[in-house]
Amino acid sequence: MLSSLLKKLKKLLVERWDFGKQKHPSQRAEQKTIIEHFETYFGKADSVLTDDKDGIDIYIVSPTIERPCYTLFTQGMSSRPMRVPPDMEGYEYAEIMLHLPFYWTLDRRPENYWPIEWLKKLARYPREHDTWLFYGRLIKGKEDGEAFAYNTELSCFTLGATRMLPSDTDRDAFSMLDVSSGKVVYFFTVLPLYIDEAAYRQEHSAEELFELFDNNNISDIIDIHRSRAVVLEEKTV
Repeated sequence: MLSSLLKKLKKLLVERWDFGKQKHPSQRAEQKTIIEHFETYFGKADSVLTDDKDGIDIYIVSPTIERPCYTLFTQGMSSRPMRVPPDMEGYEYAEIMLHLPFYWTLDRRPENYWPIEWLKKLARYPREHDTWLFYGRLIKGKEDGEAFAYNTELSCFTLGATRMLPSDTDRDAFSMLDVSSGKVVYFFTVLPLYIDEAAYRQEHSAEELFELFDNNNISDIIDIHRSRAVVLEEKTV
């Protein structure tokens, strides 16, 4: 079953990257270092969705018995520096990832494709808006505020540190990587939010929101029907 699913995925979504072309040797070396870093902690990627226009690829790690979820991570977002706020020099580079449950169908139907579509959009977001994506950043989804798909009420995003690794030591080691002299890349997990959680994040710190996630056993693995970490009461006039 898994084998046939992967074949279907490759037919619908996947093209292979020729590592010997199109990139400067130093870029290829950084690319290789970043991919190996992800794979050290989350397993070997067996598929890649390429984007020749932006140079941002999405690598897919399939579920295993040890880690029963898909892990999708970007490579190429960090090829260009982000415009950071004042006094935040040294934090210009990042890559992002997300996790999908093992039963997720990877095809182009809107209700299945939106995590991939938005991972691409978020990876391009700093370039298109001349801005910065980093830990705790809140990003709205659709312009009209609608949910990502008909079968969920999730509609916003934030970026967090991974909670998918077993120890603080592993999480700290994964969170940043020296890819070359003077260039550090930071790694964040994309977490979809309900509108109440996004409103809470606007009024509080990222740490407070993630503490609520932990208290409510909300995983990094996307669950379109998960419980809410917070439900805000409507204010009466």
